[in-house]
Amino acid sequence: PTSLKNGQQGLNIDCSGQAMSWDKCDEQARLECPGGYQTVATQGVPRRADEAGLADADLGNYQTRSLVVICK
Repeated sequence: PTSLKNGQQGLNIDCSGQAMSWDKCDEQARLECPGGYQTVATQGVPRRADEAGLADADLGNYQTRSLVVICK
């Protein structure tokens, strides 16, 4: 959990690492917020529209990804 500047309670979901992806962040957000969620912020490597997972990953670099969401 994390507190936002406007006083709302949000969740900071970390899905960093070579074997992770933005899809894993989204999957975790759906688990934490079964009624849906709103993305407030993202941080780290840019999200790609065609993200293909590990087969297309840049394995030479550690990739940082985090997603801040508010559950509905």
